[in-house]
Amino acid sequence: MFVRLFVDENLDRMVPISKQPKEKIQAIIDSCTRQFPEHAEKARKRIRTYLKSCRRNKRTRDQAGLDAGNVSVGTCSQYKY
Repeated sequence: MFVRLFVDENLDRMVPISKQPKEKIQAIIDSCTRQFPEHAEKARKRIRTYLKSCRRNKRTRDQAGLDAGNVSVGTCSQYKY
């Protein structure tokens, strides 16, 4: 949930982690590390996984013929990371 909120606010969910601004990725990782030091090594992977699931969900919706304009922005918020 923590990662999801930061990613939704600061990153473009349709762009892979490698194409995101490095300073924004690092800021999210630092925040996660401060909040959850026991999961510090997993923060980047959680961000990457969430971004991938958002892109996958969009692709699935688009292939199903749904209009992306009718889908709410928080669609990939169903996943708890």
